[in-house]
Amino acid sequence: MKILVAAVITIASAFFFVLTALYCLLAFEPYTYYALIKAPPEAWIPWFASHHVLLFWAVAACFLFANWPLRKTRMFSAATIVMLLIGLTWTLHPFLQSIENTGASLAWGASAILLLIVTALPRVVTAWPTSEPGTDLPAINFSSPVIAAVLIALLAIAGTQIRLFAATRSSAVEPHLLEFSFWSLLTHAALAVTAVAVLNLLIMAISRTQRPRQTRLVLLTGGCFCALFYALAHSFAGVLSFRGWPSLVYAALFAAGLTLTGMAVALPLSATDFGRSRVQQGLIFAAVIVLAALELSLPAFIGLWDWNGVFLHTFTILFWAGITLCVYKLRPRSCSYSVPALLGVLVITVFAYESLRATEIFWSRPLGISDGEIQLSLQQYATRDASFQLADDALGNAPPQKKCGQLCRVLRQYTNMRNAHTNAQVNLVEPLLPTHAARPNIFIFVIDSMRPDYLGAYNPKVDFTPNIDAFARDSVVFRHAYTQYAGTTLSEPAIWAGALLLHAHYLQPFSNVNSLEKLATVDHYQMYVSDDTVLRQLLSPKDNLIKLDANTLWNHYDVCNTTDEFFRRHDERAANSGPIFFYTQPLNVHQFANNSHPSARQIGWHRDGFNARISLAVHQVDECMGNFLANLKKRGLYENSIIVLTSDHGDATGELGRSLHSEIIYPEVMHVPLIIHLPKGMESLHHDVNALVALTDVTPSLYYLLGHRPVLSNPMFGRPLFFQTAKELEQSRRHSLFMASDVRAVYGILDGDGRYFYATYDSPVKSYLYDLATDPLGTHDVLTPQLKQRYDDEILDHLKMISDFYGCQPQLRSLLAAN
Repeated sequence: MKILVAAVITIASAFFFVLTALYCLLAFEPYTYYALIKAPPEAWIPWFASHHVLLFWAVAACFLFANWPLRKTRMFSAATIVMLLIGLTWTLHPFLQSIENTGASLAWGASAILLLIVTALPRVVTAWPTSEPGTDLPAINFSSPVIAAVLIALLAIAGTQIRLFAATRSSAVEPHLLEFSFWSLLTHAALAVTAVAVLNLLIMAISRTQRPRQTRLVLLTGGCFCALFYALAHSFAGVLSFRGWPSLVYAALFAAGLTLTGMAVALPLSATDFGRSRVQQGLIFAAVIVLAALELSLPAFIGLWDWNGVFLHTFTILFWAGITLCVYKLRPRSCSYSVPALLGVLVITVFAYESLRATEIFWSRPLGISDGEIQLSLQQYATRDASFQLADDALGNAPPQKKCGQLCRVLRQYTNMRNAHTNAQVNLVEPLLPTHAARPNIFIFVIDSMRPDYLGAYNPKVDFTPNIDAFARDSVVFRHAYTQYAGTTLSEPAIWAGALLLHAHYLQPFSNVNSLEKLATVDHYQMYVSDDTVLRQLLSPKDNLIKLDANTLWNHYDVCNTTDEFFRRHDERAANSGPIFFYTQPLNVHQFANNSHPSARQIGWHRDGFNARISLAVHQVDECMGNFLANLKKRGLYENSIIVLTSDHGDATGELGRSLHSEIIYPEVMHVPLIIHLPKGMESLHHDVNALVALTDVTPSLYYLLGHRPVLSNPMFGRPLFFQTAKELEQSRRHSLFMASDVRAVYGILDGDGRYFYATYDSPVKSYLYDLATDPLGTHDVLTPQLKQRYDDEILDHLKMISDFYGCQPQLRSLLAAN
């Protein structure tokens, strides 16, 4: 029992230090610093930062309690001294409460990982075997790992079906579930047999050494360290764009800490005969049940927060290890194999598996009519079944990874530019003077993550947005509107600037480029702005600014609450305080939304062909918008108002094998709704609902509508959507758009009046081109080397133009010139 208590304390302490190190790493990266550290989505995050020192001393006390039997060892004394020294430093400098986006955050994180290492060392050193009771090491039987693999595969398959039901509220099974289940069972079983055969061959080789048990532990520890180091370094680079020698050092320290923690827990337990009694076997069965429940439920909870599946893949590996160890403990059968037998099993397994893959075109026809289509179907299923994905990759079926070449390195230099400052001004008109035209009220709703195909105004299959559809019939609906940035922290600033921006979080001083704020100020608008986490970094303090949603966590922003607060504040204001400028970006539809509205599960919401969570959230937004519009009309404000309804980006919901946004560029992420209601007298202006338009066009359109003309023509700036003459409209027409992700070095071009959709990625290095005229969902790549070169050159030209305009050059500018 003491060993179990010590193991629990070791795991809990490790969790505290890992969380601290991750917090520091997220603070170091510009995107996550502003999106998570400066704007925590959950109340426990700032609580953790403010109570960090107290939590540390509680962890230190638990460490002393759990390791007190080792107090006479030198390792315990050394670990205690290091812990006290670092703890005193943390107490004198409580860094987590005021951490900055600098290299110092990595140093603080490294100190946490150091504590992770030193707290594990005493138990590892004490439990490390010093004697060799025998030279023969028992072989691993094949049956237990295969049973575990089949159980893992079945649980993973069931988990994907449960998550499908949770998302769609439909009892329909996963399409081609039988074929996917066969492949998953086959892949897991083949991996288990291959791994056991290789391990047994390795055990035989180790048995010939002088210290076989110690050698096995050294190899096991080294293998765990190398696997964790590779996974962490790959994740840091691919998910957070954290690269270079600091990334490798941080990954190495992290891998060492996690490996030693695992050894600190496993070694003392393995030294006992745990699992012999019925009570202990009952505990093992309970552990299997707990692990199975986690596999079925945990991915649904962490999936939305999981960048590139890092946490889910980590959990899956732990799940594999836990289930396998439990099954092995319940079936501890001794066995013996010869080298020829093991080699024969290995050869037969590999031959049989590869033969089935080579002939899949004959018996996996439901998944596709060619090997490429079958592999694409399996890859799309793998995005929903992390266990199958890892097993398939482990057997060598992962797509080949290209090296980051010259283009890739240049793109990275233009991405997440740190400490970006500019003296440049974004002036949409010269000069900007108070208008002599009418000043209608302006209401801008940017519904975060709302896709146009979830609105009846764009999709006749939608029956859950009656209020927005009615509003659209009284407004102008632009059919081909796109965001140029795949995430909020760049898309929202671009709306306010009305121009392309550096890939930086955030360009300062933003007042130089904040065209929307300049407009509201010069025309003496009373500003009502939802105080979201992005605008806190962008807006200047002003007397005419009324902040809505103050002291609200960003994922609690709700369009009903915001509009209700607006009307309360508006009804209290003086009658002569000027026209209204209102802006909000509610999170109702966002993946991290957390509000008081009922969930799809609670009310049994379901719409065929639509994600249940998203469709219900859009329906709830529709009801809020209906109440808002009714209140506007009741107060006589509707007819004299410009009302903009749009979104900062869309969202990928997994049906095409891709999920979420920010890091990816796909049609469903970049295509957004744009509906604009005009006051009486402006409806006769010329416009083209089928033109290719961008969110950066919203602010120039407001300039034009308020009489600030002419809006300057500049490839950096957006363009008005409404004109007095057809000639002006035709002259302003654009034929292509530059696009970028919010986090990583991912860029694209939308060409041919919105027909051709090109994107290129730095990690993994890949590019694709879709013809949206024949492939509107973006599933069939039609890229050729000639087109890739053309679009890459166009992307580089845009990056050069943007950096020249703002006077911010990346370090490897010479590479651009040479390209």
